[in-house]
Amino acid sequence: MAIGGVDWAIAAVTWLAIAAALAVAIRRMRRRRPADAAVDEVGDGMAADVPDLDLEGLRGEPDARRAVIASYALMERVMAGRELGRERSEAPLEYLGRMTATGFARIGALGRLTRLYARARFSTHPIDPAMKAEAVDAVAVIAAGEEGG
Repeated sequence: MAIGGVDWAIAAVTWLAIAAALAVAIRRMRRRRPADAAVDEVGDGMAADVPDLDLEGLRGEPDARRAVIASYALMERVMAGRELGRERSEAPLEYLGRMTATGFARIGALGRLTRLYARARFSTHPIDPAMKAEAVDAVAVIAAGEEGG
C-alpha cells in the first residue's frame, strides 16, 4: 500500500510542476504582447496613427513631427515598390547603410530623410516647418528618381 501512496504523490507533484510551468509561460506571453504589437505597427514601431499620405498630403500636414515621420513611411513604401524596402529587423541607420552598400543613387536624400526621421521619431527636440519641408522634399526626390545629393 505504501507504493500506491508514493505513486499518487509523484503524480500530484508532477501535475503541480506542469501547472506552475504553464502559469509562468502565460505570464511571459502576456508581458511580451505589447512589445510584439509595437513591432507589428508601421515600419520600425512607429505610432499606428501615422497618416498614410502622399506628397501633397505631407505638405498639408499641420504637425511637422507627424509629417516627417509620415515622409519616412512614404519613402519605405516607395522603396518597397522598387524591391529595395527596409527589412523588418533593420533600424533606420542599418537600412541607410545597406542602401549605401548597394549603390543606391539617391543616398543623399535618403540620408537627410533618415536624419530627420530619427530626430522626429526618437527625440523630444522640436521639429520645425523647415525640417518638415526638407523631409518632404527628400521623399519627393526619392520618389521621382532624381539625384538629391
